[in-house]
Amino acid sequence: MSLSDSPNLWGLLRTPFRALVSHIECELETAGYGDIRRAHFRVFRAASEVDGFSLTELAKQSQITKQSVAYLIDDLEQHGYAERVPNPDDGRVRIVRLTAKGRAVEREIRKIVARIEDEWSGRVGAEQFATFRQTLAFLAADLTRSGQTPTQTSPSARKRERAGQLSDVA
Repeated sequence: MSLSDSPNLWGLLRTPFRALVSHIECELETAGYGDIRRAHFRVFRAASEVDGFSLTELAKQSQITKQSVAYLIDDLEQHGYAERVPNPDDGRVRIVRLTAKGRAVEREIRKIVARIEDEWSGRVGAEQFATFRQTLAFLAADLTRSGQTPTQTSPSARKRERAGQLSDVA
């Protein structure tokens, strides 16, 4: 098979990603977290790395507008998964933290992903899966280091964000 006959990179990356997301959604619903949506996964991924974050930090890391982040946080807050609290370093600024319920979801997501990785590793072999992960990690780090990861999805998204800035100040 020649390179031109093989599936394109977009399809190769999309299929496992969609499978991963679907597994997470189904297993979270089974675990009693049916009100968690795919869009919320960005918040849980970011929150797993820090104890609290601003809307601006989350928007940048998630590569979506602050308005979108605010909407997601409003929804998570309404369901008891997140809370906005004063920043201990600057009381005028509010930060977002996961609640105990939110941390439980974050732990559940980690378990689900670990199970999926184990399953996929069993399908392709541990060595090949480890190489796959290392390659993805290298590529992600290299793209980030060289500034090739977008901060927004498009110029029009940046324009919409500038037109309606949300403030992290209480």
